[in-house]
Amino acid sequence: MYWKVRVQLLALCVLIVSEVVSGLCSWFLHRGYETRVCSNATEYQKLVAAIQRVKVYRLNDDGKWDDQGTGHVTVDYLERSEELGVFVYDEDDNETILLHRIISDDIYRKQEDTIISWRDPEYATELALSFQEPGGCSYIWDNICNVQRNMHFNTLNNEAFHSVNSELRELPAVELSTLPLILKVWTYA
Repeated sequence: MYWKVRVQLLALCVLIVSEVVSGLCSWFLHRGYETRVCSNATEYQKLVAAIQRVKVYRLNDDGKWDDQGTGHVTVDYLERSEELGVFVYDEDDNETILLHRIISDDIYRKQEDTIISWRDPEYATELALSFQEPGGCSYIWDNICNVQRNMHFNTLNNEAFHSVNSELRELPAVELSTLPLILKVWTYA
């Protein structure tokens, strides 16, 4: 329970910092000032959007991939659950394009630098995420692998899981561009 509070506090801090930077940028830009922070905030938002941007594909009965839409991907907790899933939200209307519960079975495949695919056993269908950026693909792939690794530890020995999971992790340098990564590390700490 303690770590959930810690994660929520960190998320709140990141949100507050983001809102403050955004508000300051708007205030300065409205008054005709240009600031390095504002251009970095814009670059940061563009970078995050590009890294998270994916196309979702579903294999149809004819063996062809149907485009299900383009959106932004994240790994997060399923509603009212301790389980984690892959979420893709439409880039235009923020509707959910994909919600997939990550499972411990070896169903996920990383193809080249920008595609993650799997056969979803719940819906008996092949799915694929095609990433705009290789870094985004690697990041989500690492998240899926970490979730699976934690699931395996959990089933083997709950105590061993907690000791391994509580190891210190190396955080990147604190910069505006690394805040999403720091948040994710704290989320899974």
